[in-house]
Amino acid sequence: QPPLRILWLLILPTLFFYLLLTGDALATRRAFYALLITISLCLIRRRIESLNLLYALAFLFLVFEPLALWQPSFLLSFSGVLGILLWQQPLSQLLQVCPRWSQYLLQLFCISLAAFISTLPAVVFIFHMFAPAGLLCNLIAIPMVSFAALPMGLAGLLMSTVFPAGGDLLLRAAAWVLGLVVDIAGFASELPGLFSRALFLTLPETLAVLLTCLSLLMVLKRKRALFLLIPAVSLLLFV
Repeated sequence: QPPLRILWLLILPTLFFYLLLTGDALATRRAFYALLITISLCLIRRRIESLNLLYALAFLFLVFEPLALWQPSFLLSFSGVLGILLWQQPLSQLLQVCPRWSQYLLQLFCISLAAFISTLPAVVFIFHMFAPAGLLCNLIAIPMVSFAALPMGLAGLLMSTVFPAGGDLLLRAAAWVLGLVVDIAGFASELPGLFSRALFLTLPETLAVLLTCLSLLMVLKRKRALFLLIPAVSLLLFV
């Protein structure tokens, strides 16, 4: 069995190909650079906390691209990963008491909830939109895209160079899965209580949403984070 350091090196070219395939998208670039730093640390046998790695990566992004701070892709990408990392370890401990068959669904829902909460301030501030249907849709969309649409799409692209008919078939299948995901999302967004709402908040209200979300994300690690709700409520009541 090859050592872990070699496995990381084998994964790197695949992720670089995917980076080129996505047009150097910011989220893919973040994953590629994170893997590159992780490989470098593995080669020198150093360990680093995941949160510290994310902070360093965000800092380096802003050093070379300061205007990225105002790009929705930067805010949504890094804030989503931040929420997942803040909840990952506490959730893994809490879910150990649950039946094994339910742990995957519960973990998927909780991770989706963490990403939803962490990106909510940016979504409300930039897009003026609140879409609770995303929590339900992610339970279906993430497995369908990760285990069906994405593998078939990548395999179809590779196969189209040597076997065009087979590649076309796989790409059509991937497109059908993605279309099904869109239809499911459209159906879920029309259910009572899950339809999207337009929100045009004032600056104090947006800050209150930000403080509330930070409190919910950090409370699993630090109970004192609930004190962030005090200035949040104060902004809503007195400003």
